[in-house]
Amino acid sequence: MPAVGALTAGMWFAQLKHWLENQRCAMVTIASIAGSAPRALGTHMLVNPRDTHGSIGGGNLEYEAIAECRRLLQSTAGDSARTALYGLGPELNQCCGGAVTLLYEVFQPGPRTWLEPPFPGRLLTAIDRSAPARWRLDAPAAHETPLPAGLASLLDAPTPEAASVLIEHADERFLLETLEGGELPVYLFGAGHVGRAVAATLAPLPFRITWIDSRPDMFPRPAIPGVQALVSERPAGEVGRAPPGSIYLVMTHSHALDEDICHQALQRDDAAWIGVIGSATKRRRFVHRLAQRGIAAGRLEELVCPIGDAGIRGKRPATIALAVATQLMQDLVPEAWR
Repeated sequence: MPAVGALTAGMWFAQLKHWLENQRCAMVTIASIAGSAPRALGTHMLVNPRDTHGSIGGGNLEYEAIAECRRLLQSTAGDSARTALYGLGPELNQCCGGAVTLLYEVFQPGPRTWLEPPFPGRLLTAIDRSAPARWRLDAPAAHETPLPAGLASLLDAPTPEAASVLIEHADERFLLETLEGGELPVYLFGAGHVGRAVAATLAPLPFRITWIDSRPDMFPRPAIPGVQALVSERPAGEVGRAPPGSIYLVMTHSHALDEDICHQALQRDDAAWIGVIGSATKRRRFVHRLAQRGIAAGRLEELVCPIGDAGIRGKRPATIALAVATQLMQDLVPEAWR
């Protein structure tokens, strides 16, 4: 799996849960920053013996961090945690000029209660312990150990609007993260070759994907991490279950079904984006037919077809997927989430 950029909470939660189903893995977190650094406080990267997921900024710092994670995976038997301080200067051939503390954690396979509660929420991580310790402050029932005494009052105090803040208490440091998810809801209709390529391309990006098809055998095995596959006898009916602000990507095996899904989506006034795979001719046909079905002209102007960034054209599923991902990232995703 290729490395991706900064992970939103929803992205690294989903990937970590997936890996912990059957393998040990490590996580490295930027736990403190002095001066300038390539990524923000609380940035995470996941590492296993073969793959990485996310990035703490690239360069020699990331190279050293990946190597250390894999060394720890080989040399430690159970869950473990440690920190290391790195100067971002000549020793690492980097010119940021600051320094970062990285928190290294190794996890044994198995569930973690703090990974289960939904977003939004707050996550507290102990930095200076020899084993991973986390608390979901929005879900006390998910605490695997009691919250440190006297810390609750500090957590209730106003904090900066940053996604992560460093808290010091009783000679310990804690990282407090706000878990907004940082993902846009995508309803992807169609699990054919293009749909599969789009799902795989969007999965590591800041999207929360519900992937819908009426044919259960069309979804890949194993599943794509972070993508919810939904078998539905009435795919168009799933539009009504989508949250406000959803992105609708329509690419089923049937033009009639594509039209029905677009009809349902255009009847809503809270869609972030509605796109259907096809040509300009298909769009003209859909606009004509949907107008006959009562969709107002102003709403029909919002129907995107063809889909994908105009600078990336091709017929390969992977090329189409890249073009679609580029268009969505440029047009819809806040820069802070990228």
